[in-house]
Parts: sequence; structure tokens; C-alpha cells
Amino acid sequence: MSNLKVMFFAISLLLSWPALGNDVMPGPYHAEILDVIDGDTFRARIQVWLGQEIETLVRLDNIDTPELKGKCASEKDMALIAKQNLHSLLEEGDVLLRDIHYGKYAGRIIASAVLPNGQDISEILLSRNPAYEYHGKKRKNYC
Repeated sequence: MSNLKVMFFAISLLLSWPALGNDVMPGPYHAEILDVIDGDTFRARIQVWLGQEIETLVRLDNIDTPELKGKCASEKDMALIAKQNLHSLLEEGDVLLRDIHYGKYAGRIIASAVLPNGQDISEILLSRNPAYEYHGKKRKNYC
């Protein structure tokens, strides 16, 4: 590793030191939607600093939807509807992410997401079926 890369890494680490212990990034962070994974998760490109972007999975906070690989045919059918609901909301493109924190699974974050017009995506999805409030406990049985 070159001296310049080592110095850049050290400076980056030093600048982020206060944030390392912080479990929540309040945002807002601009997110470009790349793909919809299911009814409560999408892939986004997020600008985290000037000229620096990351791609990550974003799970919407406080909601749950049926799984595409569900336990029964009705759950799988509801999962397709939930995915289409999220896809139709995100067709506008960019969203703002707030209150970003780690998820329990590696490779994704949990966040509140707001449409360009200011509406909270989770609140909209909760007003539609099939989406339910979720706060990290046992998931709803969709079968």
C-alpha cells in the first residue's frame, strides 16, 4: 500500500472516529434506487460524502411484508403484491434516507425512507395490504 493510501486511510479513520460509536446516522442521505428486492427492501446507491457513494440493501424501518420465498402459496402471492406496491412508489427514483442503522443481517441497513414529495414510504405501505408494523420481534404468520 502506498504512503498516500495509508495516509488517506488514517485521515479517514480519524475523521470518522466520533461516528464509530454512534449506532444511528440521522441523515438525510440521498439514495438512488437501483432495484426492488421485495416488499420492504431495495438496493440503493447512497452518496455518503462528496464524490463517495456506496451501494447497499436498504430495509424499510418498522414494517414487514410477506416473503417471496414464503411458506405457502398465499404468502408468495401477497409478497408479489407487496413488491409491486414498493416498486410503484419508488418509480419516481431518488429518495431520502433517515435514521440509518445496522440490520440484524450483514449486508443491509435499516432506514426510514422519504419520497421526493416528503411522504414516508413505510406509512404509505402500511396503509396498503399486505404490509404490517414490525419492531424486530416475531414476524406475522402470512399463511
